Amino acid sequence: FTPSHGLCQGDPSSPYLFILCMERLALRVNELTNEGSWKQIHLSKKGPPLSHLLFADDVVLFCEASELQAHVMTLALEEFCLASGMKVNLDKSKFVISKGVSSSRVEDISHILGIEHSTRIKSYLGVTMLQGKTKIVDFNQLLDRVNNQVASWKNKLLNKAGRLCLIKSTLTSILVYILQSLWIP
Repeated sequence: FTPSHGLCQGDPSSPYLFILCMERLALRVNELTNEGSWKQIHLSKKGPPLSHLLFADDVVLFCEASELQAHVMTLALEEFCLASGMKVNLDKSKFVISKGVSSSRVEDISHILGIEHSTRIKSYLGVTMLQGKTKIVDFNQLLDRVNNQVASWKNKLLNKAGRLCLIKSTLTSILVYILQSLWIP
């Protein structure tokens, strides 16, 4: 079966089709992991092994920092693209490697993957990615976002009940979304 065209934008079945495709990619990564071809990583000594995470319409892949693993990842993604008709947007893709990896190895891996190296991921799905212990200053961006949202409401003629409704629906969802993924200092 070769897909000839995609769904129309806004089609209600589009998210389900995407989930089915991503599930197939996840299964392939699991197969490669079970075979021993894909080497998972641990983000901490006692942390679980990670090979991939799927979020909404986004994928994060984890493997050891080696040329061989870059080839395994590239082949898995090429298989996925060939089978699904989807394409990886290399312009939006980046990879991050531990600090102890030599710059020549980073360059080799970048060449194999065909994507740019970054020293860290600044934000992911709207959440600032923090490294190390969180500090109060790390939440300045969140406070700015909340202040900007409140400032935009000042131009609207809202009574106290209207403002309270906006705070409950908008600000609460912003805060809950971000704070559920971060430790608060």
